[in-house]
Amino acid sequence: MYVTEAMMGTLTEANNNAANFTRQIKLMLETDARMHGLELDRRNSPWDMFNELQEHLATIAPDTILEQQQHMPPAPMDTAPIDAEPMMDTAPIDTPIPTTTNPDVIVHTEGPLAP
Repeated sequence: MYVTEAMMGTLTEANNNAANFTRQIKLMLETDARMHGLELDRRNSPWDMFNELQEHLATIAPDTILEQQQHMPPAPMDTAPIDAEPMMDTAPIDTPIPTTTNPDVIVHTEGPLAP
């Protein structure tokens, strides 16, 4: 098998993405646990944190969980405000279609180009 530098770079990037994803999951678990009065240790694995949170939630009465969720602050919006202008990702309709007189050039005007 021929291993290239690009392949090794892809492997490194995948490992970094996995580490970032694990950090995000741990932060979400920690935030959720705090809403229910539990402090989790981020040094533990995400599965250990999840199991500890599940055990804690099993000991809380369902009415208490609903009450805690009703007093939660609203989640931050990751999207643009409703009155924001929509982004245009396509050319305006009145854009002329490219043409050519060269028979060796193919002009593609519909949909994305194939790789």
